[in-house]
Amino acid sequence: MPQLEYALTKQIQRLSLRLDKLRRISERYSNIRLAIVLIGIPSILACFQYIGLWPGWTVSMMTITAFCMVLRCHGLVNDSIARHEIWLELKSDQVARIRLDWDRLPTIPAMPAQADHPFGIDLDIMGERSLHRLMDTTISMDGSRRFLSWLMETEPEADGILKRQALVRELTPLTLFRDKLIMNARKESKISKVLWKRFDAKSLLEWFLKRGSAVSMAKAVYPLTALALIDMLIFGLSAMRIIRPEYFYVLFFLYIGALLFLQGDVKKAFGNAIEIEDTLNELHPVFRHLEKFRYSSGMPGMAGLCAPFADLRNRPSTQLRRISRVISGISVRGNPIIWFLLNGILPWDIYFVRLLERCRNDMVTLLPTWLDTLHEIEALSSLANFAYLNPDYSYPEVTDTIDGSSDPGIKSIAQMCFKAEGLGHPLIPAGKRIHNNFSFDEYCRIALITGSNMAGKSSFLRTLGINICLAYAGAPVCAADLRIGLFRVFACIRINDSLTDGFSLFYAEVKRLKMLLSAVESDSSFPVFFLIDEIFRGTNNIERFIGSREFVRALAKLPTMGAVATHDLELAKLAGENEAISNYHFREDVQNGRMIFDYTLRPGPCPTTNALKIMSMAGLPVSEH
Repeated sequence: MPQLEYALTKQIQRLSLRLDKLRRISERYSNIRLAIVLIGIPSILACFQYIGLWPGWTVSMMTITAFCMVLRCHGLVNDSIARHEIWLELKSDQVARIRLDWDRLPTIPAMPAQADHPFGIDLDIMGERSLHRLMDTTISMDGSRRFLSWLMETEPEADGILKRQALVRELTPLTLFRDKLIMNARKESKISKVLWKRFDAKSLLEWFLKRGSAVSMAKAVYPLTALALIDMLIFGLSAMRIIRPEYFYVLFFLYIGALLFLQGDVKKAFGNAIEIEDTLNELHPVFRHLEKFRYSSGMPGMAGLCAPFADLRNRPSTQLRRISRVISGISVRGNPIIWFLLNGILPWDIYFVRLLERCRNDMVTLLPTWLDTLHEIEALSSLANFAYLNPDYSYPEVTDTIDGSSDPGIKSIAQMCFKAEGLGHPLIPAGKRIHNNFSFDEYCRIALITGSNMAGKSSFLRTLGINICLAYAGAPVCAADLRIGLFRVFACIRINDSLTDGFSLFYAEVKRLKMLLSAVESDSSFPVFFLIDEIFRGTNNIERFIGSREFVRALAKLPTMGAVATHDLELAKLAGENEAISNYHFREDVQNGRMIFDYTLRPGPCPTTNALKIMSMAGLPVSEH
């Protein structure tokens, strides 16, 4: 067992023991509360009945005080239980991520399918058993979307990659900071026994940016307040019999009528505010955590990123607490009697509409910045958690060096670089993962990978692509060392026919390969890194070979780089035609009637095949002659 996995397992055991202890303490407090009630109430009644009033009131106060103290202590214990349960979940999730235990991994938000994306589905970047699900520790929907967008970036930016790398390096050792960020987001739902899910700040942001009838309605607070004060004055004068009470009734009904006339807009404004209350409650402890954290001098990137939370004049938690108090004032609408009394004295609803509008005006420019920074931190924390759980991974060197030639094709070829040592697939468990060395340069730009069925060709293509995606996201890669240029990744690996659109498998392949060729020929500053698995598998052998051969020849003439996996051993002859094409292969062995694969990449074309062996071992009639 790896050292980190062992340490996390021990921590889970300690947390479980601590949780059991806290639950036993909580149960004791429940029994004490019940005992106080069962003993206290009869004692109070007995004192009042047989001893006197003062002893009765004294015992009452002692009972109430004792109950409140126990209630307070019980609440603290339950709060600690909620935190420990979340912490235990986090550590269990980390172990599941290390082991690639998909059944125990947290779910991720459902994202819309992107069938036309150059590589998202082909490389398992998104989906049920994907890189996105393995790495995503975000707490909001927008944070998850941003993280996925980094993994699926089609045109990488060197400055952005290097900036994220530096921030991830700073965040990686801050395990407690990342854990508390998630704990504070989940804490509210854990205490209230509500199933936690990532909050969506979209409705919150829309509410703050929306300006409607609340603006004009807020102006009504002054005339209505004046009318209410005059009405109270007239009521006092009529009570003193100075003026007739009819004047009070006329003004009161006029005042109530104005309030009722505005109730439609009031209800709409308050209804929207109450809808965002849950999101505000989740955001408040998260923002407070980001405000209180102190970044050391060795973390200039994080200090700069979190600068909006260090502004003493506009602390997010202070502003959210302010609007939460306003919403608490609105909540009196749930009690019709109290609501009528308050509004009968003063225009309570209109007053709080005005307070809401002030909060909106104060935060309309601040909230987008706070949320944007939060989503950035969430996505970076996902990368940092991935780096923390995989200490044997390395940060790639991403280069965008181009020579001084004026020829765009030469420039594109000169910047193409891919050199990997110990390259492995991050979605394959560490105990089963095989690492290979592999490199491209401007002279050898296309790799033809041949090999038997199940030998590892498709997995190797995905290994190349998924590590490039990790590198461009700013994460460490599953390799001892990796040096790459900037590419647009395009994969043709997982192609299915579409009955809905009336497409056969062959036509779906043709469309996909046409998209690839168009991308290669497009006017872009980034060359394409292509990954193709079995060209034209949906047609007959003769036409498949001819089409595959011509397609590879066309790619060899263009400023592009990539790998093609194929069963057609005849394609290996292309390496003799063009020095830009090289042959590699995977092989297998048969030992004691079993197929043995070592998944090791070797130079040259594959010397063996295994289709007939597999059919024979399965008991199918096979003749090798």
